[in-house]
Amino acid sequence: MKKFYCLLSIVLSLFSSCFTTALEIPEPYILAQTIPNVPVSCDECIIQLRQGEAPVVPQADPRQSMHQVIQELSARYDQINEQIYQLESGSSESVTWAQEELSNLLEELYIWYQQNDEEFNSLDQAVQSDKISQDESVMQWVHYIEQLNQQINQLKVEQSDIEVEHQQLLNQLNEVTQAEITQDDTQTIYNQCLLYPYSVKAYPLEGVMLNSQVPLDQYLSQIDAILKEIVPKAYQVVTYEQIYQAFNTLIDESELKLRLHGKTNMSIDPTAYEPYRYAKELSLADIQTVAEFGQKDYYRTQQLADYQALYQRIVQLKGEQWDYFHQINQEIFQALKEQLVNYLNDQSLNKDIDIEQVRKLHQKYQLQLAIYDENNQQWQSVEAGNGYTTRFASRQVLIDTPVNSNDISSTTTVESTSQSPMENHLDQIKERILKEQALSNPEKPSTSQKPKPQRNAPEVKQNATQETTQRLKNDQVSLPSTGELLSYTLIGLAICLVGGGIVAINYSKRKAYRKKIDEIELD
Repeated sequence: MKKFYCLLSIVLSLFSSCFTTALEIPEPYILAQTIPNVPVSCDECIIQLRQGEAPVVPQADPRQSMHQVIQELSARYDQINEQIYQLESGSSESVTWAQEELSNLLEELYIWYQQNDEEFNSLDQAVQSDKISQDESVMQWVHYIEQLNQQINQLKVEQSDIEVEHQQLLNQLNEVTQAEITQDDTQTIYNQCLLYPYSVKAYPLEGVMLNSQVPLDQYLSQIDAILKEIVPKAYQVVTYEQIYQAFNTLIDESELKLRLHGKTNMSIDPTAYEPYRYAKELSLADIQTVAEFGQKDYYRTQQLADYQALYQRIVQLKGEQWDYFHQINQEIFQALKEQLVNYLNDQSLNKDIDIEQVRKLHQKYQLQLAIYDENNQQWQSVEAGNGYTTRFASRQVLIDTPVNSNDISSTTTVESTSQSPMENHLDQIKERILKEQALSNPEKPSTSQKPKPQRNAPEVKQNATQETTQRLKNDQVSLPSTGELLSYTLIGLAICLVGGGIVAINYSKRKAYRKKIDEIELD
């Protein structure tokens, strides 16, 4: 009997199935934004700033709809789990219930066959089991259990599909979140780069459409408006000439000690050198401090070459600041150069006053867009660099270098030497005026140019004496008054008037007092 029940349990176990677990709903992703403390590299800033700020397009957040679908799938998944549980282990119409009913039926049939079939008892257990299982009522229960298992399998297939869809939604949700994080990181890097002192925004190329039908001053005003946007203020405030003067001015050693008292030497080693290219402002005070410490070392070592190398390093550093923001808007600078050169050549603007206006614009922004070739009488664009770095780096500090005539090139360009074009043209004007004056007023006039003697010689002599006296008076040049002497005179006059008034009042009081005393004595 026990063997029969063991066999029956093995047969019935073929129709059983295992329970399933519920699918967990993922927690909503919370985006945490943090600002990185590590500075962005120079190359990364150039890339980000050239790309510009990404336009913000308002759109619905797909994550909300994804979370809603995930919740619906999770609810359906739980519902299927409950159905499977009821079909497998419910109190009625379940596999467990049907197996119990089938077990009772098999036991009843076994007892019935023992009592009513004499041959049944003589059969072995396997034959008895086959004979009982062939009973119609047993077959109906087995078929019913198979139907329940089919329903369970269908639900499990649906459950598996839900799991696949659920995982796909999780992957999509992760991709959307990662894309948003990447976009936020990119925007954070862009904003961080934009805060650096030598950073500028990318300027639209279509904005460089200059009106060439205007005078030179108005044309340069258009360029000036664009340069304000693409040249950082921190670059403009320190000029190359100021750097040169800071290193070329030799300070007395005793005064140098007083200036350096309490100051810390600025490190210009390669590690500290990089941030000053774009992320850290190099002020004039910083440059003067570097020059002062350089002079301190120069007094100690007497190595002028080291001091010269320090000066050239600072000049080169300013040139690298130019390279940084120039790369952000290099197409804009190139367009400005081409349009300015074409405008100047088309208008034949080669007079001294025209050259001076262009030079002032260059000096304001510490860069050159065009140079004037006096030999060819044509304007040319500056192909490489800002036109200042190479020129100032070649200067010598703390010594006067004589000019070698062999070093002078046959092609003379405006602002190609240390002397400004205004000084060059001013020297030419002075020389031309002196030549004209020498031709019109020679020192030794010829005999034909001598004046004839006059009859009224004394009168002529007296007039000459008066003219000489008047000329001497006119030659006495006085400094222009700034108004300070007049203000001091008025203040002194007011003080005198107040003092005089006080003295007069005091005198009148004393006089009245004496008169009163005299009247008392007479009485």
